[in-house]
Amino acid sequence: FSKRVNAFLSDKESGKILEVKIADKKYELKATDSHGFVYQEIRIDKAVIEKHAVNNFVQITLMNKGGKELSTKVKLVPDKGTTIISDIDDTVKISNVTSKKKLMQSTFMKAFTFVDGMAKAYRESAYEVQFVSSSPYQLYPELCAAFDTEKFPWAQFHMKKVRLTNSSLFDLFKKGTESKPVQIEAIIKRWPNRQYILIGDDGEQDPEVYAGIKEKYPKKIIGIYIRTVSNRKLPDGMSAFKNGKELQKLLKR
Repeated sequence: FSKRVNAFLSDKESGKILEVKIADKKYELKATDSHGFVYQEIRIDKAVIEKHAVNNFVQITLMNKGGKELSTKVKLVPDKGTTIISDIDDTVKISNVTSKKKLMQSTFMKAFTFVDGMAKAYRESAYEVQFVSSSPYQLYPELCAAFDTEKFPWAQFHMKKVRLTNSSLFDLFKKGTESKPVQIEAIIKRWPNRQYILIGDDGEQDPEVYAGIKEKYPKKIIGIYIRTVSNRKLPDGMSAFKNGKELQKLLKR
């Protein structure tokens, strides 16, 4: 509990200047924002990146002025292919979003638990995976570690900014009708030549959000699969599943 809550209380390190090392070259980034984030586009020749890639992954290293370093790997996603865009809470991770009390318990107090077979379904699909969530970004380190333990494939996480210093903490309990369309459209615009499968649950507004995305991008959305939580009727063109085994059958169609 304390580890997850402390992530919300820590100094967000705004106004810091970092360097990033990619393909043996350093680049200075602009100052971090009030959340400690920095958004910046760096253009690197494709041949240079491919030369340093290992199994489609490239290592990047962040450095601050004090000499501290943090390394990770990023994946080179092809311009064409199929990507799964997936919700997290009650789609792959059991969160009980429809109950505020249970949501708080699953978010801050209990070990993360997952829907049976979902990691295998995503892993064996061989599709790229992008997770979109209304969960706060402060949970990312523990969430990512749990996903690795569960053996989910590599994925990018798109999460909500939440701070204890203002009312946005209550965004934990708000629906994803505002954040998810923005997150999903950003992915589609980033890879406009790829096709997409949208996966969510019927506990809240995933069916409605996905229907709106399908209407806006009819040729790019090739499937919408919804995990059954409340057993409500789904809009036309969507398929229901209960667990990873059932989802695997849908992904193979």
